[in-house]
Amino acid sequence: MRLTRLSSLAALALTASLVPQVHADLIPGKGGNCSAVWDTFSAAATVSSTGKPSQLTCQDGDLTCDADRTVNGTCVINLNACVGQAAGTCTPGALSSLTFTPTVSRKLLNFVAPSATTPGCGTAGSVTLPLARVPKNPNKPFKRFKATGKSKALLVMKSKGFVDKLLVRCVPATQVVNCPPTVSGQPQQISFTTPMAPSGQFANGSDLDNGWTGTSHNFPVVSGSSLTYCLSGCDGTSTFECQGTGPTGAGKVNGPTFGAPLPLLAAGIPVCVVNRFQPGDLTGTFNIQTGQGGMTTPNLVPLFSDVYLRLGKSANVCPRCTVAGGGGSIGSVGKCDAESSTPGANCVVDGLATVQQGAPGSQSYTLSSSCTPSGGAAATLNIPLNLTTGTATRTGSKPCPDSKTGAPQTQDDSCAGGTCTPGACTGQACVSGSGANCVDIKGGISQACCSNSTSTPCFTTKNGGSITRTGTPATDGGTAVFATTFCIDATGSPAIDTTTGLPGPGALLLPGTVKLTKTP
Repeated sequence: MRLTRLSSLAALALTASLVPQVHADLIPGKGGNCSAVWDTFSAAATVSSTGKPSQLTCQDGDLTCDADRTVNGTCVINLNACVGQAAGTCTPGALSSLTFTPTVSRKLLNFVAPSATTPGCGTAGSVTLPLARVPKNPNKPFKRFKATGKSKALLVMKSKGFVDKLLVRCVPATQVVNCPPTVSGQPQQISFTTPMAPSGQFANGSDLDNGWTGTSHNFPVVSGSSLTYCLSGCDGTSTFECQGTGPTGAGKVNGPTFGAPLPLLAAGIPVCVVNRFQPGDLTGTFNIQTGQGGMTTPNLVPLFSDVYLRLGKSANVCPRCTVAGGGGSIGSVGKCDAESSTPGANCVVDGLATVQQGAPGSQSYTLSSSCTPSGGAAATLNIPLNLTTGTATRTGSKPCPDSKTGAPQTQDDSCAGGTCTPGACTGQACVSGSGANCVDIKGGISQACCSNSTSTPCFTTKNGGSITRTGTPATDGGTAVFATTFCIDATGSPAIDTTTGLPGPGALLLPGTVKLTKTP
């Protein structure tokens, strides 16, 4: 929490009476009075040293201030108010009352003001500021967004002898992080976002299975993970089969990683996995009328999975993005915890996960792609995903030798004298659901288990069997499911290879809420 204060001599030299822009968490009132402060979280603010408003200017899509994280003509800015919180060297004084202008209650959604007499913060809210489309007529080709009077809000809280004014602005992005616009009204981009688990549940319909032992089967994918593709070759009226290209890397629509770090706990061994996109663009096909994806050409999502062993090194399976007051949801702003490679850095929650089976600390994780584990990865896996809303199959027996060394997959499963039987799961492999749709305690789906150990998941590849995963098409607003099977080479780490069963197969069911964006 850094606030820059001016000496009286420096203040006289500035006709604007404003200090240079700083990344400040807490914005004091007139004269530096911090009896009550605006909390701007990770957003940059210009702190006033006079009665003029402090200013927070947010670029559309800026990850440090725009909670919707998208260049879409709207800034969603998280804010809160706090009482009795020291700001820098300022010591807060006492207040007998604290009022907010009507603008605050109208502009800040879900905002609950703090008590004037009890130190603490209120309930954070968000102010939504729209930009204007140029031209206004949606039937004409889109050119740009511009700021208007509706793109700013003056938020004021005051008490006797105290006032704190904050002017919040939304301005157009200077760096486009969305797909380039196409013809007005035609498809521009499509995104798929892993949904949240329903209220009171820990499973979100995803399922990740790694290796032949079954120990690393039935993990969920982090909620909030997303894939975005720029569309071409379709107009949405007469041609519906679109070509998709998903740029990856810093400043691109998909960023450098596929979602936030993934916390896994298998056989008591905590592992944090960071899934990085391999260099190059993602490619695929999408029929926006039928919802089918990867049917004519596979949707290629090649990943490097950096595996961090956390046993004995950490109180958490993955570093957390810690939100003030606890909790947090997608878009919440916070700080990377002490176990991150960048402790104390600003972060935005872009993933949620629940880690079961006696995980250290809280089972609920607020995760951010900005908060990666400290230290080096124990291994990096090459994971080539070919996603389809159809059916993906891999046939055994022992279908996945090591591609680097030629070493064979040593077993199909760990069923010993039993057989791998679809729909046979019980115990922790089936804490809810039934048959081939059991939900494992880890949150994924148990398709098959050993006949002689029905809580042990397995792949049905023995004696020439196969691994089959089936996806589900969906159109805009629905939830599609992508399916894939793949092979995983050995890592060279005995703790990982022996526990997981590598080299060996992998399989994935990846649900994604579909959002189709058309050029304004």
